[in-house]
Amino acid sequence: MDLLGSVQYRGRKIYLNRKKLLESGQWKWTQEATGLDRGDENAAGDLLEERNASELARYELRAVVVRSKCRVGTSSSPETLRQFSELWVANRKARQFTSAFDDERRFQLHILPFVIEGVSALGDLPLRHVRPIHIRAWITAVEQKGLAARTVRNLYSMLHAMFADAYADERVDSSPCRLRRGDLPGSEDKDPRWRGTAVFTREELVALITDRRIPIDRRALYAVAFLGAARSGELSALRVGDYDRTLRPLPRLTVAESYSIHLKRAKRTKTGITRMVPVHPVLQHVLDEWLGHGFKELFGREPRATDLMFPARANGQPNVGRFDYGAELAREPALTRAALARRLGVSRAAVTQGLRRVWRHEGHLEMAYRGPKTNYVRLQDDLDRLGFRRRRLHDAKRTAVSLLTEDGARDPILTYIVWGPRKNVRDLYITLPWDVFCQEILRLKLPAFGGGAPPPNVE
Repeated sequence: MDLLGSVQYRGRKIYLNRKKLLESGQWKWTQEATGLDRGDENAAGDLLEERNASELARYELRAVVVRSKCRVGTSSSPETLRQFSELWVANRKARQFTSAFDDERRFQLHILPFVIEGVSALGDLPLRHVRPIHIRAWITAVEQKGLAARTVRNLYSMLHAMFADAYADERVDSSPCRLRRGDLPGSEDKDPRWRGTAVFTREELVALITDRRIPIDRRALYAVAFLGAARSGELSALRVGDYDRTLRPLPRLTVAESYSIHLKRAKRTKTGITRMVPVHPVLQHVLDEWLGHGFKELFGREPRATDLMFPARANGQPNVGRFDYGAELAREPALTRAALARRLGVSRAAVTQGLRRVWRHEGHLEMAYRGPKTNYVRLQDDLDRLGFRRRRLHDAKRTAVSLLTEDGARDPILTYIVWGPRKNVRDLYITLPWDVFCQEILRLKLPAFGGGAPPPNVE
């Protein structure tokens, strides 16, 4: 079921007009105060999407409970593993765990269809009848399918977490996820030769952030990925205001959020830790070039602090944001969605999806997040253009750690920069001056720049 909503104004304040799920299971239109003022339409649009996602998750959880009849005393037959897994996944979606979407697919592909004792699927077994011998047989079967050892361990960890929750809810007397030593495969790569090749050289790093055959927005994105040790989702969620040029001796980049493709919005980082990254002089040069004039050339206006640092391009166009379908329909009242879709050469679903969002922000088109798939595909295109071997964007973080370690960066400080402080008492009591972190970043030597001098214009 899809939800619609809109942003409305009362004076200078912004309100959300949206649907809310009542305890009776019925939907009701409500108005919700956001506390935001005019001019914060981007934040209001994100809040509307978040509220809609939460209501849809509650609706899905309620539907699963009713369908599977898992409430105590409402089912005459034993609850099966399939029924409880559906309820468990829906509950995690309602709590906005991004891994719930992957968990649902893992159950469907690798766990529920497994045939036990040649008679029935594992998912059809009563939850209370699942035993450790069934889990061991399942592990042997998925290993024989050729799944990587880490994949098998991740699947087992998910099952372990599910049965732990089932035990806490008193649905089982004990968890069947109790294995003997050696039942699980070791944490190994499927290809033992792969990991040593998942790294870039200094020369490749330099080419990716300076070669003018690569568009400036992607060169800046790669510079943050390598010199800021940022993951793909963190790159997509960075805001212009996260770049603080005022600090000395080096500016600071704050990595606090990561874009979720499942939630369609930014959330906390993978570890839940906010990182303060010193901006290497080379990274500073590239970012200043991008935000100084490249952003305006691409999107038609100066960047604001609330803007995404690396917004997506719409439909591959270099200078526009997303199309404002609502404005086009308002301009021609007789125009239908289907007719507009035919005129623009898009599907009707694309028009409907476009009308669910608030597109305009102070007269300018709103900008959308870049997804990790877009980042990956563009990197492969650029590696091919430069004649380099294909790799992942995630390998940029491994490259950053490897090069900094090679250049003599000290491990405790490097850990703070790349992963943030660990969640233990010792690290909570440590506060180091900013110049200590800057000194470690300045150890990185890039050959074309003379150890940190601004890069030349490479034509």
